[in-house]
Amino acid sequence: MKTYLGLMGYTVELAGSVAAGRELARTTEFDVLVCDIHLPDGTGWDLLTSLRQEQPVRAVAFSAYDEPDYHALSAAAGFLDYIVKGSPPELLVEAIERAAAGMAVVEKPPVASVPEKVPPTS
Repeated sequence: MKTYLGLMGYTVELAGSVAAGRELARTTEFDVLVCDIHLPDGTGWDLLTSLRQEQPVRAVAFSAYDEPDYHALSAAAGFLDYIVKGSPPELLVEAIERAAAGMAVVEKPPVASVPEKVPPTS
């Protein structure tokens, strides 16, 4: 995906954990955060929540899990869109462009419908 996004004209920086993502955000200016949900030391929801305490962040969730709870938790955390890994790469590019424009596709669910915990990963 990094290669594809590079060919589309995007500059891509990678972080493989919540801690690395926080550090990268402190040292790098970015337009859109594309973040996996499950990271070795936490979740993408944790990362986005902590980053948004310091600055506005436009973000797209990019996950292998196409579960309603994941979509709801992502929207509640502030992700503007949710793309399932394995989708055509054009969908991710479109999501990045919408997020850069501040357009949310994932609707925030009512608070009562947001799961209280991360669903199990099988």
